[in-house]
Amino acid sequence: PDPTRVSRLACATLRMRAANRPRKAKAANPASTTQQLRAAWAHKPSPWPRPRQKHFSPAKTCPAFDTCYRGHVVPEHDWDGFIDTLRAPLPSTFSFVHTGCAAVHPSLVQARFEALVMSLEQVDGEARARPQTEAPVRVPPCGVLVATGTTVVLRLHLRGGRVRAFARVEAVAAPRRIRPLLWFPERRGWQLDAPRKELLALRSSFKDLRAFIETHVGLGRLNRQEAVSMLPPLLLGVRRGDAVLDMCAAPGSKTVLLLSHLAAPAAGPSDETSRGGVIVANEINPQRCERLRVRLACCRVPGTVVCCAPAQRMPGPAGAYDRVLCDVPC
Repeated sequence: PDPTRVSRLACATLRMRAANRPRKAKAANPASTTQQLRAAWAHKPSPWPRPRQKHFSPAKTCPAFDTCYRGHVVPEHDWDGFIDTLRAPLPSTFSFVHTGCAAVHPSLVQARFEALVMSLEQVDGEARARPQTEAPVRVPPCGVLVATGTTVVLRLHLRGGRVRAFARVEAVAAPRRIRPLLWFPERRGWQLDAPRKELLALRSSFKDLRAFIETHVGLGRLNRQEAVSMLPPLLLGVRRGDAVLDMCAAPGSKTVLLLSHLAAPAAGPSDETSRGGVIVANEINPQRCERLRVRLACCRVPGTVVCCAPAQRMPGPAGAYDRVLCDVPC
């Protein structure tokens, strides 16, 4: 037989079988992708009422704590006020520090900050207009009111010829003032009555203050820490040329303040001859030690040593350090 004819017959047979084979009809689905996804999840009813998330509540009691302190350390008539003070959130406190750069003195940064605070002063719930003067503005010791009452924020977005409006209400729990810590040398320590979570939540009320604080924290010119945490470095009396050992340094707020004293300019003839100085910051936990290293990197103060070792076996002979700071609970 002719092979060409056979091949033609085979191709014709395959075409006939393909033509007679039943085809599956494709169902038309004009729905969009979003509608298909909604339809796919429509069979799962959402729980109502939705379960509430567990939030931290400071209103907790401890019988052992009450037995130890109530009536023994704290008098009975002061107990309620003592408990309310413990449960209240801490204010936001910070200080201006030396960074080892002679061109940027803490007094210059503090002057800009005080000018910003005075521009945010509120009188009767409204911002107070102040004339522009070249003279430096000083915040009074009693502080300045920077936030109070309720603020309604309305934002308009224009995109593609459409205008969308977004409204948000920010309510301050109590009038918030910012004041200098009078016991801090040269008024370098400051306190904002708003706790840190409120400072982050009220994006419009504290917008300028938060931007200033975050910028200078990243540059190493501002050190955020609790007011009680500022006391040990101040009482230690570190001077230029001292060898200082911080045995439990993480997270590093006290170490930054110690470095600021080490990098401060000479205060008298005795400090003129002092050169160098070193701070050994030790932390036994490797993860916390890495956080300490990152935080101290912003200071750019020479003479900083970070180590990860047990503080009980720190090398060095007796009397190798002029000052030793050991804050174990931190």
